Amino acid sequence: MLSKSDEKHILRNTVALLGVNSYSALWLADQLPAIEFAIDADDCVESRALGFTESRQQSAAILREAKAESDRMLASARKEADQIRAKANQFDDQIRAELGRSIQAILNRL
Repeated sequence: MLSKSDEKHILRNTVALLGVNSYSALWLADQLPAIEFAIDADDCVESRALGFTESRQQSAAILREAKAESDRMLASARKEADQIRAKANQFDDQIRAELGRSIQAILNRL
């Protein structure tokens, strides 16, 4: 039976043997810290290191949530802009009405 140290050593050596031009060495090197952590914690490796399918699924879920959040933010910003626009139009109407009354008062004095 291999020790934890032996197993981690074999994995590190495998990455080195495969080299930088390997299809799987870069992935394995990227996953190695999670795999070693799982080994040290007596955990199942799958609980720490994600496979390609799981990574894609998580990425897709994150993108969906980000899109939903951006849609909520945009809807909120549009609602707020509409409220500001309505208040600005109301203020504009008040100013015009007041200006009209002032002009009428001046004309009445003439």
